[in-house]
Order: sequence, then C-alpha cells, then structure tokens
Amino acid sequence: MSAVLSRKTFRPRLATLMTMLVVVFLLLPTIIVIPVSFGSEKYLQFPPKDWSLVWYRAFFADREWMEATRLSVIVAGLATLLATLLALPLTLVFARGKLPASGAIKALVLAPMILPHIVTAVGLYITFARWGLTGTVFGFVVAMAVLALPFLFLTLSAAVSKLDPALDMAAASLGASR
Repeated sequence: MSAVLSRKTFRPRLATLMTMLVVVFLLLPTIIVIPVSFGSEKYLQFPPKDWSLVWYRAFFADREWMEATRLSVIVAGLATLLATLLALPLTLVFARGKLPASGAIKALVLAPMILPHIVTAVGLYITFARWGLTGTVFGFVVAMAVLALPFLFLTLSAAVSKLDPALDMAAASLGASR
C-alpha cells in the first residue's frame, strides 16, 4: 500500500475535514457560553475564574424570567403545532394533486424564508396592527408559525416525495379515501 493518499480517498477526507471545521465553527459560541454560564463573575469571562450556579439560581428565582420562559415554551409549542398542521396538508396536496396556481401558492408558502426578515417582520406588524393582534399570544403563535412553515414544508416535501405511490393505491383498495 502506498503512503500517498489517492484522489479517491483524499476528496472524501477533505470534505469530512471541512464539514467538521464548519460544525466546530458554528458550535463554538455555544461551547464557550455553557462554561461561562457557570461562572460567578458579574461580567462574562472565559474561562471562568470559579464555578458556581449563581446565575441559574437567579434565573429560576426571578418570576419575570420564569414567566417569559413559560410563555416562550407555550408559543413555541403552539407555533410548531400550527405550522405542522398547515404544512402537512400543503405538502400532500403538492405531492399528490394538481393545483391551478401551484407556483403562486408555493411562492407564498416559501416567501418568509426567501424575503429578508425585516420585510417579513414589518409586513406581519402592519397586518397584525390592523387586526389588533400585536402583543398577543395568538399573534406571536401565528407569526412564529408563518416563519416556521417554509422549513416544515420543504422538509415534509422531501419526505413525501420518497413515498411510494403504490401505498396510496393499497390504502384505497382497503377502503381509505384520498
């Protein structure tokens, strides 16, 4: 065996190395923030001089932080549920049916992912201000669902495109409707 790497082994190894470097680069802030959160200093310092749970105690003892966390979890859960309930039927309709304006509908669904976030935010704010939804939990849920919908739609579209159409026929032969 030769000690020199062939092209067939070099390229995959280079791709793996580059992928690992990108992952480390993206995770580095989190990797640094976690140990910093266990420091007792008033200002961020890496590495921490001493270890403590003072910031976690302060977080869990503060009613405002706990209420904000509770609200965030509720909004995230409801937005995920709403986006999933919208994305799944949309995905199935696009995968199985023919829509007259499918291009326009797909563009509308993907718009929050394509448009700059500030444009989406201003558009949502203007619309929600007219409807009286600014600052409401329902408004937050709808806004988060609108932002999550394109990602769910694309993910589910990739999964549904791999399904065998024969499964639909088998289900229909057993009495299932479309």
